[in-house]
Amino acid sequence: MALPTQLPSARHVTRLSLPLIGAFVVGAIAYGGLYTFPALSVAFAEEFGVSRTVAVTPWTMFLLVTAISSPLLGRAYDEFADRDLLTASMILLAAGWLAMYLAPDISIVILAYAAFHALGLQLAFIGTTTAIARRYAGVSGLALGIAYAGPGIGVAVALPVAAGLIQTAGWRSTSLAFLAASLLGVVFVWLMTAGPRVLVPARPASGTTREKESEFAARASGLHETAAPGAVSAGFDAIIGGGVLLAFGAASDAPALALVGIMAHGVGTGATIAVRSAALSDVFSGPNFGTIFGFMAVAYPVGGAIAVYTGSLSADRFGNYLPLVALVMVALVGWAVALWIAGPRRRGGRSRTSPASSD
Repeated sequence: MALPTQLPSARHVTRLSLPLIGAFVVGAIAYGGLYTFPALSVAFAEEFGVSRTVAVTPWTMFLLVTAISSPLLGRAYDEFADRDLLTASMILLAAGWLAMYLAPDISIVILAYAAFHALGLQLAFIGTTTAIARRYAGVSGLALGIAYAGPGIGVAVALPVAAGLIQTAGWRSTSLAFLAASLLGVVFVWLMTAGPRVLVPARPASGTTREKESEFAARASGLHETAAPGAVSAGFDAIIGGGVLLAFGAASDAPALALVGIMAHGVGTGATIAVRSAALSDVFSGPNFGTIFGFMAVAYPVGGAIAVYTGSLSADRFGNYLPLVALVMVALVGWAVALWIAGPRRRGGRSRTSPASSD
């Protein structure tokens, strides 16, 4: 086999790799802090004296605002420089953490998640996807796979660290730590957007069939992401759920099937978010639940990394998502079995959570 006559220079390799490093860290910072919410919500309930339902309202509003704003934010990346918008995303996240630190009651926490965090995270997610895809044309699947590993690792590191900080220094000090990380993220935004800008010319409305399918795929994935944004969603759901459904939808002249399937997948993922924390707290109740939950979160990036690389490599190398068909079936069955085992049972005419009758 003939070897290349000239190896790429160190400067060339550095120029190619710096945006990926920046995207990796930006994703870790953006998602890592926000996905400590399961631990933070317990602290909110205790300090503000509110119910668990009220304590999780910030996350509900976060999802709602994300869904409403996502199309507009996506459009913004077609109109303005990605560096400016990604910088704004880090500043918005920092503002959200500052608002939480100063919050006198739960209403300000809700505002922080609904306004600052929702807009900041979605700007970061859309911007990272856009910036990397435009800079790595032809190998965008692999490049995005590397970049999307950042959010998963960020969650794996941030959640156990945050659980410990909340127990020792308090949740307000934890918010300050994430504020500092968000401001540091501006440096990595500039690293990610280094190099010459890649201009994507506007496409006429009457494009080819493949162009229309690609445009629909992007919109459908965006709709799914608004239903369940986050590290797990970006690394796992968007690739597995979006990829498999698009393979059987847009690519087979049935785009409506892809749209309905992805929206249903997002609804199902969103529903399990509420169940997941409750199920884990039932199984692992006790004073160290935060720490246990933090360590269990290591499983999320593992699954996300498998999905990211399977999806990106299969798309780049084979031009299809067939390896994801088996993977999504395994994930679906595994998650359903886990929920069934952890869920309440009826024993002797009563559920597992019902108090036992005295003899």
